[in-house]
Amino acid sequence: MYHQVKDLQDLSLQRLTQVLARVDYRQAQATSESAALIQHVYRDILPLKFSKDGVRNLVSQFAAIKLDQLVHGEFETLLEEGGDFVLDVNRKGSQHLRSFRSHILLAEKHMHELENEVQTPKEAAQKREDVLDPSDGWGAFHTTARKKNHR
Repeated sequence: MYHQVKDLQDLSLQRLTQVLARVDYRQAQATSESAALIQHVYRDILPLKFSKDGVRNLVSQFAAIKLDQLVHGEFETLLEEGGDFVLDVNRKGSQHLRSFRSHILLAEKHMHELENEVQTPKEAAQKREDVLDPSDGWGAFHTTARKKNHR
């Protein structure tokens, strides 16, 4: 049993990761082969106790990331069956959604900060007038002349 030999398990998972990353889902057999892999992993291989880095984790992560490309044919049948695979994919999908939500919240916060920094032309002109040094010849005249004109 390969899952009892740690080095072989690690090597197998690394190789499977490389293969899954290169799958071309435009090819007709890609979805059926992915479904066959998932069926084998979830039906024939015992889950590793106390490990979140096993082959189940890998294929469920892969399925959650590629879900939009996989949902048809035999893969859809796997989802209809339910079980551990569907639970694992849902957990991974939820993690992705939480991650996206936190990125969106950070982007919104940054956008609000930028909006607060952006000033209307009138506010910017007022700040420039307040910054001008009255002892500075033209600046003092220019600031004074504007203030007289506004009154």
